[in-house]
Order: sequence, then C-alpha cells, then structure tokens
Amino acid sequence: YDTARCPVNPATGLRPNFRNLTGDTPAGIPKWTVSGSATINHDFGNDYSGYARVEYDYVSKTQLTETVPPNLNSY
Repeated sequence: YDTARCPVNPATGLRPNFRNLTGDTPAGIPKWTVSGSATINHDFGNDYSGYARVEYDYVSKTQLTETVPPNLNSY
C-alpha cells in the first residue's frame, strides 16, 4: 500500500478512501498493445480438412505495481 502518497490520517488512524492519481499512470496499463492473427483453411477432399493459425501479441513494458519506482518494477 502506497503510504507515501496516501498516508494514514494521524487524527483518526485511518487511510483515506481515495487518492489523487492526477499525472500518474496506474499500474498494469501498458503504453502500447498490438495483436494480430491469420488463419488459413484448406479442404483436402474425402471429408478431410485442416487449418493453420498464426498469432502475434506485443505489449510494451508495463509498470507492475504503483508502490515501487517504475524503473525497478517494469516487465
């Protein structure tokens, strides 16, 4: 839990219900995501058929948690 940006209220001992993330990128959201796929089907006759499928997925480095500096916790 991010106690630096969301400290415990000393008067009540409670954490606030929300925090201001203005200007921050929440963890788990990559800057870039690209997906693509292609499928080819072929009928060989005599009740035989087949297909081939290729997929590609790319995800840019993603911050895994908000409580550690981004340069230490990117995947």
